[in-house]
Amino acid sequence: MSQLQSSYQYLWLPYHLATLYDWLKFSEPSWGFTIYRTTYTPQSNASFPAIVDLMTAYVKDEFYKEHEDLLENSRLRQGRTVTADDIAVFDKMWAKYEPRVIQDAAQFDNASIDQIRAHYEGWVEERDMADRFPDYRMFIVIDEESLQSLLNATIPEERQ
Repeated sequence: MSQLQSSYQYLWLPYHLATLYDWLKFSEPSWGFTIYRTTYTPQSNASFPAIVDLMTAYVKDEFYKEHEDLLENSRLRQGRTVTADDIAVFDKMWAKYEPRVIQDAAQFDNASIDQIRAHYEGWVEERDMADRFPDYRMFIVIDEESLQSLLNATIPEERQ
Protein backbone atom coordinates (compact mmCIF):
# COMPACT_ATOMS: atom_id res chain seq x y z
CA MET A 1 0.00 0.00 0.00
CA SER A 2 2.77 2.48 0.88
CA GLN A 3 4.35 1.93 -2.56
CA LEU A 4 1.09 3.07 -4.14
CA GLN A 5 0.95 6.15 -1.94
CA SER A 6 4.31 7.44 -3.12
CA SER A 7 3.63 6.67 -6.76
CA TYR A 8 0.26 8.38 -6.54
CA GLN A 9 1.88 11.66 -5.61
CA TYR A 10 4.21 11.64 -8.65
CA LEU A 11 2.23 9.87 -11.36
CA TRP A 12 3.53 12.43 -13.87
CA LEU A 13 7.07 11.04 -13.55
CA PRO A 14 8.18 8.66 -16.30
CA TYR A 15 8.24 5.06 -15.06
CA HIS A 16 12.02 4.83 -14.62
CA LEU A 17 12.10 7.99 -12.47
CA ALA A 18 9.06 6.99 -10.41
CA THR A 19 10.81 3.66 -9.78
CA LEU A 20 13.96 5.51 -8.68
CA TYR A 21 11.94 7.73 -6.37
CA ASP A 22 10.22 4.73 -4.77
CA TRP A 23 13.49 2.83 -4.55
CA LEU A 24 15.08 5.70 -2.63
CA LYS A 25 12.05 6.13 -0.40
CA PHE A 26 11.64 2.47 0.56
CA SER A 27 14.79 0.47 -0.22
CA GLU A 28 18.09 2.29 -0.61
CA PRO A 29 19.55 5.41 0.98
CA SER A 30 21.39 6.41 -2.20
CA TRP A 31 21.85 5.63 -5.88
CA GLY A 32 24.71 5.90 -8.32
CA PHE A 33 27.01 4.06 -10.63
CA THR A 34 29.64 1.67 -9.34
CA ILE A 35 33.02 2.81 -10.68
CA TYR A 36 36.05 0.53 -10.62
CA ARG A 37 39.52 2.00 -10.90
CA THR A 38 42.10 -0.28 -12.53
CA THR A 39 44.97 2.13 -13.19
CA TYR A 40 47.30 3.34 -10.44
CA THR A 41 49.95 5.52 -12.04
CA PRO A 42 51.12 8.86 -10.62
CA GLN A 43 49.02 10.60 -13.30
CA SER A 44 45.93 8.56 -12.45
CA ASN A 45 46.45 9.20 -8.73
CA ALA A 46 46.36 12.93 -9.43
CA SER A 47 43.50 12.92 -11.94
CA PHE A 48 41.15 10.15 -10.80
CA PRO A 49 39.08 12.34 -8.43
CA ALA A 50 38.49 14.83 -11.26
CA ILE A 51 37.41 11.96 -13.54
CA VAL A 52 34.80 10.85 -10.99
CA ASP A 53 33.62 14.47 -10.73
CA LEU A 54 33.41 14.68 -14.52
CA MET A 55 31.32 11.53 -14.71
CA THR A 56 29.07 12.82 -11.94
CA ALA A 57 28.61 16.11 -13.83
CA TYR A 58 27.50 14.23 -16.95
CA VAL A 59 25.09 12.03 -14.98
CA LYS A 60 23.65 15.16 -13.33
CA ASP A 61 23.32 16.91 -16.68
CA GLU A 62 21.37 14.02 -18.20
CA PHE A 63 19.30 13.56 -15.04
CA TYR A 64 18.09 17.17 -15.03
CA LYS A 65 17.62 17.10 -18.80
CA GLU A 66 14.76 14.70 -18.07
CA HIS A 67 12.95 17.51 -16.24
CA GLU A 68 13.61 19.95 -19.08
CA ASP A 69 12.25 17.42 -21.56
CA LEU A 70 9.10 17.02 -19.48
CA LEU A 71 8.64 20.80 -19.41
CA GLU A 72 9.24 21.20 -23.15
CA ASN A 73 6.77 18.46 -23.90
CA SER A 74 4.39 19.68 -21.24
CA ARG A 75 1.50 17.59 -22.36
CA LEU A 76 -0.78 16.29 -19.70
CA ARG A 77 0.81 13.42 -17.83
CA GLN A 78 -1.62 11.47 -15.71
CA GLY A 79 -4.07 14.36 -15.63
CA ARG A 80 -1.69 17.23 -14.90
CA THR A 81 0.86 19.40 -16.62
CA VAL A 82 4.48 19.25 -15.48
CA THR A 83 5.64 22.60 -14.08
CA ALA A 84 8.94 24.23 -13.17
CA ASP A 85 8.10 23.64 -9.48
CA ASP A 86 8.32 19.91 -10.08
CA ILE A 87 12.10 20.30 -10.11
CA ALA A 88 11.92 19.74 -6.34
CA VAL A 89 11.31 16.02 -6.92
CA PHE A 90 14.42 15.86 -9.08
CA ASP A 91 16.39 17.76 -6.43
CA LYS A 92 15.31 15.24 -3.78
CA MET A 93 16.49 12.34 -5.90
CA TRP A 94 19.72 14.02 -7.01
CA ALA A 95 20.64 14.78 -3.38
CA LYS A 96 20.90 11.01 -2.91
CA TYR A 97 23.21 10.42 -5.87
CA GLU A 98 26.44 8.89 -4.63
CA PRO A 99 28.70 6.93 -6.95
CA ARG A 100 30.33 3.88 -5.38
CA VAL A 101 34.02 4.14 -6.18
CA ILE A 102 35.95 0.92 -5.78
CA GLN A 103 39.69 1.40 -5.81
CA ASP A 104 42.22 -0.98 -4.36
CA ALA A 105 45.57 -1.10 -6.15
CA ALA A 106 46.50 -4.45 -4.62
CA GLN A 107 43.34 -6.07 -5.95
CA PHE A 108 42.47 -4.12 -9.10
CA ASP A 109 45.65 -2.69 -10.67
CA ASN A 110 45.47 -3.76 -14.33
CA ALA A 111 42.60 -6.14 -13.55
CA SER A 112 40.82 -7.62 -16.55
CA ILE A 113 37.17 -7.01 -17.26
CA ASP A 114 36.49 -10.63 -16.30
CA GLN A 115 38.12 -10.11 -12.89
CA ILE A 116 36.12 -6.93 -12.32
CA ARG A 117 32.89 -8.61 -13.42
CA ALA A 118 33.49 -11.53 -11.05
CA HIS A 119 34.13 -9.14 -8.15
CA TYR A 120 31.06 -7.05 -9.01
CA GLU A 121 28.75 -10.03 -9.37
CA GLY A 122 29.96 -11.39 -6.03
CA TRP A 123 29.37 -8.02 -4.38
CA VAL A 124 25.84 -7.84 -5.82
CA GLU A 125 25.06 -11.41 -4.76
CA GLU A 126 26.27 -10.71 -1.20
CA ARG A 127 23.59 -8.03 -1.03
CA ASP A 128 20.95 -10.21 -2.72
CA MET A 129 20.39 -7.43 -5.26
CA ALA A 130 20.91 -9.19 -8.60
CA ASP A 131 18.59 -7.64 -11.20
CA ARG A 132 16.67 -5.63 -8.63
CA PHE A 133 17.66 -2.15 -9.71
CA PRO A 134 19.95 -0.65 -12.37
CA ASP A 135 22.53 0.22 -9.71
CA TYR A 136 23.09 -3.52 -9.41
CA ARG A 137 23.10 -4.40 -13.11
CA MET A 138 26.09 -2.47 -14.43
CA PHE A 139 29.41 -0.97 -13.51
CA ILE A 140 31.95 1.40 -15.04
CA VAL A 141 35.66 0.66 -15.36
CA ILE A 142 38.24 3.43 -15.48
CA ASP A 143 41.34 1.84 -16.92
CA GLU A 144 44.35 3.67 -18.37
CA GLU A 145 42.77 4.02 -21.82
CA SER A 146 39.49 5.47 -20.54
CA LEU A 147 41.34 7.71 -18.10
CA GLN A 148 43.41 9.17 -20.94
CA SER A 149 40.34 9.74 -23.10
CA LEU A 150 38.54 11.55 -20.27
CA LEU A 151 41.42 13.80 -19.19
CA ASN A 152 40.58 16.56 -21.65
CA ALA A 153 36.81 16.14 -21.68
CA THR A 154 34.79 19.26 -20.98
CA ILE A 155 32.48 19.47 -18.00
CA PRO A 156 28.88 20.25 -18.95
CA GLU A 157 27.56 23.63 -17.89
CA GLU A 158 25.49 23.67 -14.71
CA ARG A 159 21.76 23.74 -15.46
CA GLN A 160 19.67 26.52 -13.94
